Amino acid sequence: MMNSCISNAVKICCDSQKLLWAVAEALRAEGISMSHPLFRPYATSLARLVRNVMPDLNCRRTFSTSDLMLQLAKQCVGDVMKEDQNGQTTINSRT
Repeated sequence: MMNSCISNAVKICCDSQKLLWAVAEALRAEGISMSHPLFRPYATSLARLVRNVMPDLNCRRTFSTSDLMLQLAKQCVGDVMKEDQNGQTTINSRT
């Protein structure tokens, strides 16, 4: 039981690091660096979106977790930036 809890905690930590990397790379590709004033709000929205979509794709995984997160983040980054500019929640699902 304890080993299961520890392995789950390690997996969550690793997945969080992979998610942060994927989100930062997707934003960087759009010209938003970590020092940009909008990085944090964009990253928060994008990470939430990718995290919500990931469980639905676990049964169809053909990529590594990092590659899948990066692909999703790159697909959704434009929607997150548009959402912030419009001040609305209009996220289109591209999966």
